[in-house]
Amino acid sequence: MWYRLEEMPPELMAKLVFRLDKPFTAIMHPPRATKTMRIIHSAGSVNHLKKYFNSINMNILKLNNGKVEIRKDNGSLLRTIGNGDAVFADFNAAQTQVLITTSKGKVEIRKDNGSLERTIGNGDATSARWMGDDVAITTNKGKTEIRKANGSLLRTI
Repeated sequence: MWYRLEEMPPELMAKLVFRLDKPFTAIMHPPRATKTMRIIHSAGSVNHLKKYFNSINMNILKLNNGKVEIRKDNGSLLRTIGNGDAVFADFNAAQTQVLITTSKGKVEIRKDNGSLERTIGNGDATSARWMGDDVAITTNKGKTEIRKANGSLLRTI
């Protein structure tokens, strides 16, 4: 019997499909859904899946004197990233990239290990947030720019 996302209880909502008549359950792990596929050997019980999803930890971003700190959900420091001029930071849904708005109005996309991927925008940003795979940048003129992660402008609101 196959279960799909829309048939799952709300607490198990994630990218997963599993089959109960097989000796294993295949799960797409949400924080690394594009890179990692975890195989959990089980009888395929829903209780086993609940235990798995309750064990997934999400990280927290904290700004401290212009530096961006990535912390575990218990508060312990994982690493500090950025140049020390951050005014706003946001994780993408998979928590693999960090969007940092600097005091100079630049928007940086960094990997979760801190390495700079690219800088996007015109240099007039006050804040930037992930919007799916795109980026919503609020400018100092009060407008919102929707950009792709590569920096190309999609629309201005």
